[in-house]
Amino acid sequence: MRLLIFVFTLFLSTNIFANTLDVIRVGVVSVYKDATNITIRSDENIKIGYLQDNNFIELARLDDNLINISLVQQQYYTDNNSYATYNAALNAANLTNGKVAYISPDNFLVYYTEINSSAVYPLDTYIEISDSQNKVILIANYNQIPLVFEGTDNDYAFPVMSAGENKYRGVLEVVQNDNGLTLVNTVGIEEYLFGVVPYEVSAYWPTEALKAQAVVARSVANFQSSRYLAYGYNIVDTTYAQVYKGVVGEDIRTTTAVLETIGEVVIYNDKIAETLYFAASGGYTANAEDVWGNAVPYLVAVPDIYETSPTVGEWQQDISFQELESVLEEFNIGNLKQVKIVQISDNGRVTELQFVGDSGQHSVYNEATRTFFSRLESGSLKSQLYTFGESSQQFTYDNTIDVQSSSDKEEMPMQQIFILGIVDKDLSVIEGDEQKNIIESTDAEDAEQLTI
Repeated sequence: MRLLIFVFTLFLSTNIFANTLDVIRVGVVSVYKDATNITIRSDENIKIGYLQDNNFIELARLDDNLINISLVQQQYYTDNNSYATYNAALNAANLTNGKVAYISPDNFLVYYTEINSSAVYPLDTYIEISDSQNKVILIANYNQIPLVFEGTDNDYAFPVMSAGENKYRGVLEVVQNDNGLTLVNTVGIEEYLFGVVPYEVSAYWPTEALKAQAVVARSVANFQSSRYLAYGYNIVDTTYAQVYKGVVGEDIRTTTAVLETIGEVVIYNDKIAETLYFAASGGYTANAEDVWGNAVPYLVAVPDIYETSPTVGEWQQDISFQELESVLEEFNIGNLKQVKIVQISDNGRVTELQFVGDSGQHSVYNEATRTFFSRLESGSLKSQLYTFGESSQQFTYDNTIDVQSSSDKEEMPMQQIFILGIVDKDLSVIEGDEQKNIIESTDAEDAEQLTI
């Protein structure tokens, strides 16, 4: 949560923990998620291989530095002749107008689209890999050991591959789910952090602030590492976890902060803590139970006297009466008559919101009091810190608190500005003894409502 540096001192500790990740699989969902086609590039010809004990084992080098990976429906035939290497299968394929199929590291077949062989594969979905001339050069049809790709970039002395506008260390892979293909970057955990920290905070922040961010980012990555396993990766590259954009944005200052804290995570009761963070607190952080419904001992509400330069100011969101009423149709409450803020937490956040119709009512709780509005064109509210105003035929959510919590995080994380404020205060950069309390007190027993 946000008083992280104080929390370290009081009941959390940082440690080099034995059960931390060495390698992490990142779902690059900001670039390719549920796609039918993925393009990856290298400055030199792309290598294909597999991972063994987290090490890349090369199987072959393709004859191109750009490949398109596509999900296609096709019917293939094969003579069931098995080849131990890609090159052996490629030679056979070139002689018989076939296509190489990767089954496992020591098992390649040749597939055909014409009936000139004994075995028939029914119409199915396959992953086809084409070169820059759109010629299919490889078909991935593995069950156990995925095929991965490694490339080079002339700007770097280590393996780097490009996808979209980003470049990535380690290897790239695609995973197939029901809705398409998703790009995955498998990379060392510390190298992953090289591409996280400079995108979550400024590299110009004081060294100790950067080191603190490195520790909490490493903790988040480890804590959340099983969250997306059902999809074929540990974590995603967006604010649903942490922003990660690969090697291009790396900075020597944040990289140094990662290396100087290598392996360190935040521990609570001998387990890695979920050290979540955000860009602005609205003057007061939230209890975990007021957001997700379950209490977490170290995620408790505290006043934020260090948020002296908030990155998010007052906000207003207008929602049309007709649009809200149409969304509520599925709850069978009839014609919408009233929206009530029924309960507010001690830290000022809405924890129960009620929609009242002429034939029923529907209530939402905790974080849903803002995310319910994601169904509307204007999207989720930026925070649970809000009240109502009225404007013609619209509901207007008009924040009466000077600073709102950030809306770009699904989680309730550690306040980024807090780190800078703490460090600056230690360095006597913040002058004066008084800190402005920027949250107005709200009586939780006084239910605010908007009547139509």
